[in-house]
Amino acid sequence: MAFAELPLTDIVWTRLQPSWFRSSEAVERGFCSACGTSLHFRYVGGDRIDIALACLYRPNLIVPEEQVGCEGRLPWLDVLEALPASTTEASTPAEALKKYASRQHPDE
Repeated sequence: MAFAELPLTDIVWTRLQPSWFRSSEAVERGFCSACGTSLHFRYVGGDRIDIALACLYRPNLIVPEEQVGCEGRLPWLDVLEALPASTTEASTPAEALKKYASRQHPDE
């Protein structure tokens, strides 16, 4: 999962405050209690937060600059670009696509 790390004081929640789950003695994970989306993690007592890029409204505007925690990288990630690819629209019946509308972003 890709994250962007920034000072905790730079975060402004524009809607509900996230819910927290203490996943270990060292880490707290944040999620939306309304839709379940994973939002971030932070080290307990730390002054920085790591925001999940996939939860951003426009994640394509962020360009990663570094990889951290590579010891957990799954070996098959390196071959993804070489695999056949298709869009959700191309591989899903039209009737089913109507049910895929996301409720995760409250402004759309």
